[in-house]
Amino acid sequence: MSFLQLLPPGDAGQPWSEIRTSVPTRRVFISLMFIASVFLALHLISQYLLYFAGIDSSLFRLIVGALDLNNESTVSTWYSSATLLVCGMGFALVALAGYQAHSRLAHYWSALSLLAFLFSADEVAQLHEKLNGPVRMLVDMGSLFAIAWVLPGVAFLVFLLISFRRFFGSLPRSTRFSFALGTAVFFAGCLGVEMLGGEYSEAYGRDNFGYKVIAGFEEYLEMAGVAILLRAMLAHMNKHVSWKLRHQEPVVTMVHDAEPSQPAWIAAKHRLAK
Repeated sequence: MSFLQLLPPGDAGQPWSEIRTSVPTRRVFISLMFIASVFLALHLISQYLLYFAGIDSSLFRLIVGALDLNNESTVSTWYSSATLLVCGMGFALVALAGYQAHSRLAHYWSALSLLAFLFSADEVAQLHEKLNGPVRMLVDMGSLFAIAWVLPGVAFLVFLLISFRRFFGSLPRSTRFSFALGTAVFFAGCLGVEMLGGEYSEAYGRDNFGYKVIAGFEEYLEMAGVAILLRAMLAHMNKHVSWKLRHQEPVVTMVHDAEPSQPAWIAAKHRLAK
């Protein structure tokens, strides 16, 4: 199945063709949600067995650690980073089409691409966690902001909403709704549930099944939000985005002799004259 369609030129003299996408967005979305659900199920089952089944061995703890959605450098972490990377690449392609069409929205798509790349890198490097120490030194935020980086995260979200309000207003209705839903689900996980987990950990600690459940649903909401955004972006590309492919003009080379050859009788006449 081809996901790209090459459309012939509309006019005979038009020097380019158009490329459009035809991606099965529903199938992609279902696949992404299935993977996220499997990650969550394995996380919850392994944590339940760890805390309530009485299984205690180094191998089992190694397996539980590998399935823990709250751990770094696990399969789920790389999956989340990869989906955000794909989002960034998709936004960059939409930006490219916008620049070709001289659209005033192109730089917004470029900014979204950059943000997705940064979130992808942060998913692996956990850069946001390094804000906890400096923020705690500056302000005491209480149990609601027990995980200190959440406060600058909320401020950053407000900044994004203000900066992109005109962009969202210019999008087609279906795209605007899906983008808003995906963004809400993603930040509900990484900020809202993170705040809930911080308050819970202040009261009961982190080494318990309750905290692991909260952490699992936090990561699940992030993965679900990215899946919604990916589906919205692909649907927008299918309906509203095309790229121009310029035709290669044939090169005609004319070969000329440096000097035209002389007839034989003229050459003989010159020799006799000498």
